Amino acid sequence: LYNTLLAIIVGAMLGLGVAFLIEYFDDTVKNPEDVRQVTGLTTLGGVVKLEGDDRAQQLVTQTAPKSPGAEAYRVLRTNLQFSALDKPLATLLVTSSGPGEGKSTTVANLAVSMAQADKRIILVDADMRRPVAHKIFKLANNVGLSTALLDKSHDPGLYLQATEVPNLRVMTTGPIPPNPAETLNSTRMQE
Repeated sequence: LYNTLLAIIVGAMLGLGVAFLIEYFDDTVKNPEDVRQVTGLTTLGGVVKLEGDDRAQQLVTQTAPKSPGAEAYRVLRTNLQFSALDKPLATLLVTSSGPGEGKSTTVANLAVSMAQADKRIILVDADMRRPVAHKIFKLANNVGLSTALLDKSHDPGLYLQATEVPNLRVMTTGPIPPNPAETLNSTRMQE
């Protein structure tokens, strides 16, 4: 009985010790306060993770405008506008550290939200490895950014496609080049 009681106490202490050790070494960002502590910057908003495999259904700002997800994107849009009162935003880049984190969904919903606020928006899908903007907006991807970069004789605006959303046009990636990094790092891209 004494050995069993001692084993339970030691096991519980070891379990607590391991839990505290894991928490101590955990350096992941979990909430807006963590962002502020790590970067010294405030967050502009938080968006929900949208479930489902259908890319078009993840466009909640268009398919479910009264949903909490759509409202989160409108809050983000408003906070972005307020953060740039002195100099209105002309270009916005959305990126993340890895694939599948919601960049395309975020940028698509943010673009729709901004277009719904009577802003003229051009969404450029520059993800030459896993493009999805054409799937989200149900557009053809036979021409787009890669074509515009190769075709120096035409205005890149020719490769913009209209969407169902007024004020929103999309430039899809177009055919995937064999060297995406070099293509995006070209002088034509800077132009």
